[in-house]
Amino acid sequence: MTPALRKACERALHVVRSNGEILRGGPAVRLIRNCMGLGSPPKPLLDAAYWLVSHNRDLFSNFLYRGERWTE
Repeated sequence: MTPALRKACERALHVVRSNGEILRGGPAVRLIRNCMGLGSPPKPLLDAAYWLVSHNRDLFSNFLYRGERWTE
């Protein structure tokens, strides 16, 4: 992984499709949900939810993973 890609992945979820197309953020979540058969909420709602979570990663991480330690 290049340093530039690592930095980009820290800011947004990335999906690389088999045709080489790269999806980032909300569109990546939408594709993953559709592949899992979960469907997708309306685009504005999904984009707003993704923005909220991505801009508050520390808050959500602390709330969801209390007591767990991340190691690299």
